[in-house]
Amino acid sequence: MGILIKRVEIPANLNDMAYEKNLSRILNRFNGKYNELSLNGKDLYSYNYTSKLQRKFISYSIVQSIRFILMNLNKSIKNSNILLDIDNEKILLSILEELAKEARNVILLNNSINKIEKIRETIMSKYGLSIEVILQESVLTNIDFVVTSKNKEYSCNKIWHIKSFENINNNGIHVNNVLYKVPWNISLKEMPPQLIASIIRKHNNRSIPEILKSNDIMLESILYNAEEIILGKQ
Repeated sequence: MGILIKRVEIPANLNDMAYEKNLSRILNRFNGKYNELSLNGKDLYSYNYTSKLQRKFISYSIVQSIRFILMNLNKSIKNSNILLDIDNEKILLSILEELAKEARNVILLNNSINKIEKIRETIMSKYGLSIEVILQESVLTNIDFVVTSKNKEYSCNKIWHIKSFENINNNGIHVNNVLYKVPWNISLKEMPPQLIASIIRKHNNRSIPEILKSNDIMLESILYNAEEIILGKQ
């Protein structure tokens, strides 16, 4: 493949400032030596350090892992109610664009309807998906899955956390990472989506399913931190 992957471990500081300081130290050390950074850290999206293709690949992975989990529960993502509780508009739009290809019932939990009206219009125009906006989760009682960037509890116990938090309630299904199995002859046989996006970035004019199929890359593990989610035992 002609690609050099340099792996660097950063201490898992719970303090955001300490984490950023350690990350900056690593970036200064390797600045200019490598073409792409693949950060697998506290914030899955890490917008200051991820490319557009990486963000798209992460969003795709979130949606597909939700689809597999619901399928395992004898549910269809198309007929399920998916709640998004995300303030960052770029992250929200990225996930919605992938979710709109699979789901019909998407609800946004947001206290600023006017602020996200442009996002709703964009998704409706491109994908024909009408999105409901609510101010309080208690308005709905039949949520099948939640995608959130917040450290809070929900009535639904199936949650995709796009940020890592301590003291998460272990009841139900909690996810914050996925890994893909790759066929390449390298020591790292399972990779997070942002790393794969860095490797295949020259093919970004093709759809993600096409890229995965042509490179024989498969979704291998759905995880919470380092613990694999064993579906069917929740």
